[in-house]
Amino acid sequence: TISTAPVKFKPGVAPSRTANYDRIMHKRRVIAEGRCERCGRELTQFARLYHTLPEGDPARHEVENIRYMCNSCYKAIVRHGAPVEIDNGQKEEEK
Repeated sequence: TISTAPVKFKPGVAPSRTANYDRIMHKRRVIAEGRCERCGRELTQFARLYHTLPEGDPARHEVENIRYMCNSCYKAIVRHGAPVEIDNGQKEEEK
């Protein structure tokens, strides 16, 4: 039989994450001030990194070419082709 119990991971550890991924996530989170860089939602636990450059580009994994965002925005971009950057009010506040 197949178990219906949820998969459990050790706190802070996901199977595909590396130390470099965690370092980039931390740097981008500081830049984004803990908010989704697309919709502005405050992110406490779950966040995704979206690479603005295509696979194979040498600069793909640089902090400047990555966006910190909520899972909803990430899915909207990846699955539905939504624009990466939108005006979420943060840009107006920075001016």
